[in-house]
Amino acid sequence: MSNPSTLLELIQAAPAESTAIILPESGLRITYQQLRDQVTAMADALASLGIGKGDRVATYLPNGLPTVVSFLAGAIAGTAAPLNPGYREDEVNFYLEDTNAKVLLLPPDGAEGARKAAEARGVP
Repeated sequence: MSNPSTLLELIQAAPAESTAIILPESGLRITYQQLRDQVTAMADALASLGIGKGDRVATYLPNGLPTVVSFLAGAIAGTAAPLNPGYREDEVNFYLEDTNAKVLLLPPDGAEGARKAAEARGVP
């Protein structure tokens, strides 16, 4: 693929066995194939929830692999709308309204203010 025109085509163009991400705190190396697999699976999951072109996928995640995968998957399935995980509930509420996010991706635990803001706005 000589001229990638989408984000997915761009990550598909890289050699599968090459390192895409290094997580020094855990010593993990993620290959492009592993990254593609995770991003594609999440983008497919978002699409199965009804996310499509132009739909905002808000994320409220700390730095790390889940943030990278969620951002890329959100951008592929719809439009990524990353939020600063330091935002307070009122700020999350504002940005959910401002972006008209269809979904908010959160860590499995914590982020209570973001959860309350999403619930108040009816954002899954």
